[in-house]
Amino acid sequence: MGLCLFTAELDRRMRAHGELFTSINALHPGNMLTGITRDFHWFARDGQKTLRHTFFKTNLHGSATTRLLAMSPRLKGVSGKYFEHCMPVPMASAALDPETGKKFWEFAEGVLKVDLDEMFGWKRASAN
Repeated sequence: MGLCLFTAELDRRMRAHGELFTSINALHPGNMLTGITRDFHWFARDGQKTLRHTFFKTNLHGSATTRLLAMSPRLKGVSGKYFEHCMPVPMASAALDPETGKKFWEFAEGVLKVDLDEMFGWKRASAN
């Protein structure tokens, strides 16, 4: 939810500052095969082997949505969306609420201890 909230709010702010040539989208790569279980007890590790290869994506397949969003000309101008399995999927309505997005933006600034508007150069642009 946080990823969607931040994506929708960043898209709103970019458009408000006239940044129409940059796209911001969120994605879920899917369940991918990684080495995360390599240090598990052998029983847990080996018991998952069949399940992992049946239900999990390879790194190549898992990176497909990322590659699509980064390089596909057919997505030019598509921004503020959420993608799974190379397809846009609806975000939860709460993630699209501007007031909730603003609050989450401010929360993120507090956690990161950074002024995101200044980081993106929007404060400098509005001061001129």
